[in-house]
Formats: sequence, structure tokens, C-alpha cells
Amino acid sequence: MKKRVIDIAVISNLNLGSCACRAEEFLTYLSSIKPAILIFTGEITVSSFTGNTALPQAQLRIILKLIELATANTEIIYIGNKNDREANKIAQKVNARFKICKGLDLKIGNACVQFISDREFFQIGSDVRKMHRIIDRALKLGFTHLIISAKGKSKKQWLETQQGELCVMHSGDWTQSLSALEYAFKRWKIYHYSEDKLAAFYADEALKAMDYDDLEASLSNPESN
Repeated sequence: MKKRVIDIAVISNLNLGSCACRAEEFLTYLSSIKPAILIFTGEITVSSFTGNTALPQAQLRIILKLIELATANTEIIYIGNKNDREANKIAQKVNARFKICKGLDLKIGNACVQFISDREFFQIGSDVRKMHRIIDRALKLGFTHLIISAKGKSKKQWLETQQGELCVMHSGDWTQSLSALEYAFKRWKIYHYSEDKLAAFYADEALKAMDYDDLEASLSNPESN
């Protein structure tokens, strides 16, 4: 079945290493799209996960799928802690097209998109004034869209201020809502797995045949990195 070609997909809180990961659904989602850029925000692995713990097979297949996407020239970006040991190990297994960065700004056509990390968002907390300052700063710097990484439901709303209009978006927590942000055909939309009637037809048979023993061993053995 033909895959959906999209420019950007944004996933928040994948949580590899957790039983809440929703790995089968994510693997199906990845198998249904052909993104130019795949962006992870929030927690790509849970804090309790270590390389000494073997990933479940479904979660390990996600890494194999990331390798496959990177080989097909998808750029993979994780907005998070550059010192995240487990994230760096996954990046090393994927290849140089998997990048880890503290923050991210993108120029997409006429739109300028700024990503706010979960750490920066938590520092804002419930302080409305701080949030307004971030919005004002984004507008002064010429951004038209602001993507916030934080646990919660997905959202997309336009804010009108004296500085101009700003679209504020959040992909939603994958483990809770099975949602993502997608950019294609010059517009952003919120993807909901539960509303994707074709998702069940994208079982990735190729991955089932892949031998992932070596990858599992290398991820489980810190001495191999």
C-alpha cells in the first residue's frame, strides 16, 4: 500500500523502555508514512531505562524502523538532553541522520517554526506572564508557529496579539493520546491514530523478517558502544 508522503512528523513522549510506549501502534504509524523529517520531543526513553535492560521486541523494531527511514534519507531529530546516554546509543545505531539538539528552529516555506522543549515549558509552569513573554519573543523573532513539548492533549490554536498572529501547537502525548503533528501540503494538522481507518493495513512484514539479535545485544551491552 502506498505510504503517505509528508514533510514533517512530530512525536512527543515515545517513552521507549516503558510498557506504556504503545510500540505496536507507533510501528504501524511509521510504516504508513514517508517523512522527510521525523522529530521527537519530550522523552524518547523513560528515565528508568538503561542499556542493561533489553527492549521488548516491538520497541526494538522501532529502532530498526528508524534505521530503515534514515537509510531512505529521512532526517531524525530528537529535541532533548544531548547528554542523554540512552538516546545517544540509539542515535549511534541509527546513523548520522539521527541528531540530538537542545532546541530547534525551522524555516518551512513562508513559515518560521520554533520548538519549545519540555524542560523550558516546565520552567514556565502556570506562569501566564512567562508564557506571554515566550509568545512575544517568538513573534519579535519572526516566528509564525510555536510547537510546545509538554504532556497533555494535542492542540492547535491561533493567537492574536498586538505583535501579530502566532499558531501554537502541541502534538499530544503519544503514550496517552496516540497523536502526532504532521506538516504536508503547506499546512499543519493533528494526526490521531484512532481516526486513521487505514492504519490497520500498514503491518510492516519486512521488519518481522529482520534479524535484530545483534542490535538487541549491542543495546543491552554498554561495553559495545
